[in-house]
Amino acid sequence: MPWCSPPTPTPTLTLTLTLTLTLTLTLNLTLTLTPTLTLTLTLTLNPNPNPNPKLNPNPNPNRTQVLAHPEHVLIFGLDANVYLKPNGDKQQGLSGFVAAAAARGYTSGWGDTWLTAGPTSYVARTFLQPQLQKATRWAETATKGDCNLKDFVLFPSSELRCEAATKDNTGGTGFLENTCLPTMRFPSDHALVTARLAEISPQRKGLRPPSLPTPSPMQVAGLVAAAAFFIGKAYLESTQKLGA
Repeated sequence: MPWCSPPTPTPTLTLTLTLTLTLTLTLNLTLTLTPTLTLTLTLTLNPNPNPNPKLNPNPNPNRTQVLAHPEHVLIFGLDANVYLKPNGDKQQGLSGFVAAAAARGYTSGWGDTWLTAGPTSYVARTFLQPQLQKATRWAETATKGDCNLKDFVLFPSSELRCEAATKDNTGGTGFLENTCLPTMRFPSDHALVTARLAEISPQRKGLRPPSLPTPSPMQVAGLVAAAAFFIGKAYLESTQKLGA
């Protein structure tokens, strides 16, 4: 599966106002106060305007692992292609996949019941297909066929909880146990997987607070003009008071 690069820096806008009073003492003992106001405006823009993370392919598709992204809440469905009893290094084990996800803070709609959730892929080759060495007798489908829990809805366990999870290999009427896929009515060799999720902290509005947009050049210019107006007004008022 793809992995995500680290997020790019957030644009920042810093406005600094400095008021300096200069004392001038002339020979005729006249004291003059000269106020000086300094405006410093610093704008740091995002060096990468593309908000989408960079995606790179997994160099080893047989070793599917789950990677977290620090800025976003990821909810995604995955055909993990894992096996309850993997064949050495050629196949990814189900228990290893679940452990890798949990180590990164993720769980699935199956939760702690993944060992008893049953298969979502129930496939066996017939003797009418190529590669006869892989053909399986009907009575041996459960033991020699590809009958594994491969499909998951993954989400961060610290943000969400699963209220219900289902699977369907009929197209809307439920799940038929011990049914080879695909069938005449169901075209996929994987069952449909659904999960109903809820926030752990429902008092919050949304999973993440909205991020501030990057100010446009016109907005920055307007801010500078407004700041200059009020600064100039304050400067004139202070000069008049000192002169009086």
